[in-house]
Amino acid sequence: MDIPALIKRYFLLIVFLPYLCHAQFTDDFSDGNFTQAPAWSGIAELFIVNDNYQLQLNDMAAGQAFLSTPIGLDGDHEWRFWCRLAFSPSANNNARVYLLSDNHDLTGVGNGIFIQLGELGSLDAVRLMSQVDGDTSTLIRGTPGNIATSFYCRIRVVYNSSGWHLYADYSGGEDFLSEGFVSGSFTAETSYMGVMCKYTISNSQNFYFDEFYSGPILYDTIPPETEYVCVKSPNVVEVQFSERLDDESALDPENYTLSHGSGSPETLHFSNQEKKSVDLSFSDSLVYGEAMSLIVKNIQDQSGNLMEDTILSLARYTPLRYDILI
Repeated sequence: MDIPALIKRYFLLIVFLPYLCHAQFTDDFSDGNFTQAPAWSGIAELFIVNDNYQLQLNDMAAGQAFLSTPIGLDGDHEWRFWCRLAFSPSANNNARVYLLSDNHDLTGVGNGIFIQLGELGSLDAVRLMSQVDGDTSTLIRGTPGNIATSFYCRIRVVYNSSGWHLYADYSGGEDFLSEGFVSGSFTAETSYMGVMCKYTISNSQNFYFDEFYSGPILYDTIPPETEYVCVKSPNVVEVQFSERLDDESALDPENYTLSHGSGSPETLHFSNQEKKSVDLSFSDSLVYGEAMSLIVKNIQDQSGNLMEDTILSLARYTPLRYDILI
């Protein structure tokens, strides 16, 4: 029994079970192939499913290769996928992940919407692009330089009545950062999703893809939680949360109250770029050597999910010789 494969299959079944009644497509390659359930086709001899159950390019020479599969569309729509390029992308070594294409052959002239991974220069960014009769143009350009070197990330694209929304998590997880929005619409009777790789011989086995999803929008309904609290300095407390937070609620001093008369922080700011950790600076030093309580309330994530009011225990104390630390 292949335990890693079973874990992947059961995990995706749980995640996507509420959406199975809608037009959707998923593939995590846990069945060990890409030729059935669902079936991808194209230059199939240049791809494999590796031991990690990822779709991997497997050529022995420089070239260009693609796979595609038909997908259904049903109003508001979302695409997700994980990818890894184990090299610094360039004009000669890059990938496209087509969200929509009216042509099964992704190397041919056609129309579509795709994610471009890699470009000329050293400021490579994740880009949402359009293709009309073979001519391409950038719709959304993500953060410059975020994929300029070897990388792995998870991409999320949402289409709704307002237009196209691009998100990315450069840790490969699902803590997505918004990379931009553009208005626009699409119509398609027949559409394909797929990958296309362009590469030199040195990178002919260095493209990896996994966990594709195309279907109804997957809404975040899980509220944030606190993960830990610590005293960073005599008057600064750091609170770590489980996910990226809404700026307004996370940086409102009224949402934090410290005991022993300290009250709400005088100033506060995110202590990391991911906006999952907040530094609270109080006007006076914390009471030394006494257990204190911090009340955290009204905190929301970026999807508007409200965290339950939480009481955290902390103390300002410097361990001394012969103290027992637990």
